[in-house]
Amino acid sequence: MAVGAVASLAVHEGAHMLTCELVNADYTFKQKGWGFEVAYDGDLSESDHRWINRSGLLVQNGVGLFFDDTYFSRGYHLVSAGITWSYPLRNRGWGDLYEIDKHGGNANFEWAIYSLIGAHNLFKIEW
Repeated sequence: MAVGAVASLAVHEGAHMLTCELVNADYTFKQKGWGFEVAYDGDLSESDHRWINRSGLLVQNGVGLFFDDTYFSRGYHLVSAGITWSYPLRNRGWGDLYEIDKHGGNANFEWAIYSLIGAHNLFKIEW
């Protein structure tokens, strides 16, 4: 389960890095608050900003749709759902959802979708 939990975090941050590569953004991986973040910069469109910021939660929860019920997937889903559900409380005034809203998106709507995917993934497990 621990490996799945770490994999969930890695997929989240890796999705941000991959999206930065796709839109030609400069980025660094650094520690922030209680965790880590991919900080990015560049001449980017509003859409690029939204995609960079939505990619973490979207890919993290989306990948989980393809996992069978294993100890790895239990750890993965627990962390994915926990991160997604607590995101608005942990990241007030900064972070992915804040940046989605800042650049013309609807973070509340997207957060609801990611939360539902996380719930589906977590509750399909036979505990």
